[in-house]
Amino acid sequence: MSEEILINVTPQETRVAIVEQGVVQELHIERSSSLGLVGNIYRGTVCRVLPGMQSAFVEIGVQRAAFLHVADVLECTSADQEKTIQEVLHEGQPLMVQVVKEPIGTKGARLTTQISIAGRFLVYLPQQDHIGVSQRIEDESEREMLRDRLIGLLPQDNPGGYIIHGPAVYSDVFSASSGDTIYFDWKAANGGDSYHVFGYILNTATGAQTELLDSTGTSTSWATKATTIPSTGNYRFVFVSGTHDANCATGGGASLYIDNVQ
Repeated sequence: MSEEILINVTPQETRVAIVEQGVVQELHIERSSSLGLVGNIYRGTVCRVLPGMQSAFVEIGVQRAAFLHVADVLECTSADQEKTIQEVLHEGQPLMVQVVKEPIGTKGARLTTQISIAGRFLVYLPQQDHIGVSQRIEDESEREMLRDRLIGLLPQDNPGGYIIHGPAVYSDVFSASSGDTIYFDWKAANGGDSYHVFGYILNTATGAQTELLDSTGTSTSWATKATTIPSTGNYRFVFVSGTHDANCATGGGASLYIDNVQ
C-alpha cells in the first residue's frame, strides 16, 4: 500500500495529511493562534494539596497551575480500596498527568492521571491491563480473532491495555459528570450506496462504551441526538462510518458530519 505523510508549515498554522493510494485518510490542522492543551500529557509537579476540597494543584509548565480532583486520580478510585488525595499525593511529588479541560478565565486546566492515547485503530490505556473490542464490531468470531491477533503481536509482559476499533474518528478527552446530557448534530452522505454510521462515548479509565448513534440508510439531513453520561469521569467521542451494498457487504466511503457538540 502506498502511503505518504504530507506536512505544510506556515507562521499561522501547521497542516499534516496522511494519504493512502492518493486519497486523503486523515487531516490534522494546528493553528498558532488557538493552540489547545486538551489531550497533552505532562510530567508535572504537585505544588499544593487541599484535603478539604479533595483536590490538588499541579505545575505543568503553563501560566497557571492546573487543577486535579480526587475523582481523576487513578490511585484514589481503585475498586479495591478508595483513598483520600492526601494519602496519594504530596507537595513536590512528580506526577504524570493528561489535560482534559482547557483553562478558562482565571482557572487553570483540569487534569487526570488516567492516561489514554487514541490512534486510528487502537486506544492505548497504559494503566489498564485488559484488551477490549469496539461494540461496532458485532461478529463474535471477528472480535475473538482481533483480540487474539493483538495478543499475539504484543511482547510478553507488555504493560497497558487496549481498545480495538475499526477506522474511526476520536475526539479529545473531556470530563463530564453523571447525569450530564450531551447534544450533537449529525448527518451522513455518500456517493449513492447506503450507509452505516456508529458512534459512542468511551470512558478512558474503564473502557466502557455508551452508544450515541447507530443508523443505516441513504443520505440524511441534519438531525440532533442526545445521550446521558452514565457516570462521572473522562470520555472521548468515537465515530465510525462505512457504506454497504444491497447485500450489506461492508465497503468504504460514507461521510459522517458532526457539529454543535454541547
